[in-house]
Parts: sequence; structure tokens; C-alpha cells
Amino acid sequence: MAASDFAHQSFLTALCRTRPAERSIRAAQRAARGQIGSLRVGFTNSAPFNPVVTSTIRSFRRAYPDVDLTLEEASTSRLLAGLREGERDAVFLRPDEGEDDLQFRRLSNEPMLVVLPASHPVAKSTEIDLIRLKGDPLILTPRGSAWVDTVIAACRRAGFEPTLGQSAPQISSVVSLVAAELGFSLVPASMRQLHVTGVTYREVKGIAPIVRLALAFRRGETSKIVRNFIAQAVA
Repeated sequence: MAASDFAHQSFLTALCRTRPAERSIRAAQRAARGQIGSLRVGFTNSAPFNPVVTSTIRSFRRAYPDVDLTLEEASTSRLLAGLREGERDAVFLRPDEGEDDLQFRRLSNEPMLVVLPASHPVAKSTEIDLIRLKGDPLILTPRGSAWVDTVIAACRRAGFEPTLGQSAPQISSVVSLVAAELGFSLVPASMRQLHVTGVTYREVKGIAPIVRLALAFRRGETSKIVRNFIAQAVA
């Protein structure tokens, strides 16, 4: 073998050995920046109606296209349990207070709207005093979410104890039961996007009750991918 051929072969051999090492280094650097890996995000049934949720997911996908993003809808209790058990990395929800092991970043304070059958006698009003709905069945999901507690508290502030009606499995189902003329409810304003025949959305007269939307994650979270997602949410 000529000296030039030997030198060329040696160069190719060295190059083949170097490239995998360089790729490994680049992969490690990208992982350290949170540009590759996986992220598991949960959300409650009503959360995606808020534009903060969809814009966060969209901007994160654009900024980190090589991160494997998994989305799952679940109840508040399941989301919090999954977060604590390491099955999820971040969740969009409407939180209660006092979750010492978790951290919440508030994303939005949403006023609530009355949702009632379009045929209801007070549906023609642009604003509704909740006391006018005293005696009408109140449709909610099972207890265990800040939204349910906020609705009940709003009725009590208006001067009456609500009569609980049919229970719905999730908040979007509440609107369907209202359309069936089984009662009324209060929902986050962003759910006005849910167009269901037979219902109408009206503002609450006076000071409307507020429900929070937040992003929850484990306190002291060190994952760069999760921190990148949080940054997109609060940007």
C-alpha cells in the first residue's frame, strides 16, 4: 500500500471513530439544554378552552420540536396524584390551596359566566343576578375541584343555598345537561367557545366569581425540559 493510500485509510478510520463521539457529545449538550427527551403534560377538561394552554403547547412544540410531548386529560385528583407519583411532569388545572409539595404558576384569572337553557325565563337578560336562579337545580361535577367550590360559594354569597341537580362527569358535560334543561351552572368564561344548541351564556350581575388557571409541577423541579415548558407558559 502506498504511503498516501495508508494515510488516507488512517484518516477515514479516525474519522469513523470521531463522529460517533461527536454525536454523543452534541446529544448530551442538547439534552442538557432540554432540547431532546420527553415531557408528559396533563390538563383538566376545561383547561384547553383557555388560550393560554393552547398557546403554551404550540410555542413549546415550535421551540423544542425534538421533545416527545405526551398530553393527557384527567380529573384534578388524578392529575395531582400523577404529578406526585412521577407519572406526569406538569399539569394545567384550576387549583385548590395548600399543596405544599407542589408549586403553582398562576396563568389566568377567569371570570365565570352563567350557562342556562336558552328557554329559561331570565335568559333574555344580558346580566343575571344569581338569586333569580334560586330553586333551579345546579349542575356540577363531583366535589373535589376548586371550580365546584367557587360555584357553590358564589350562590351562597348571592343569598341562597343551591339545590344540587344532576352530576356530570366533566365540565363540558355540564353544558350538555344544561341544554337538556336539567338546570343551570357557572363555567369559566373561556368555555363560551363551546357552542351547544339550546344553551346561552350570560354575565353575572355585580362582581363575577373568579376561577384560577395554573400550571402545577413538583416543587424543586430540576428537569431542564420541564423548566423550558414553564418558561413558555409564563412568557
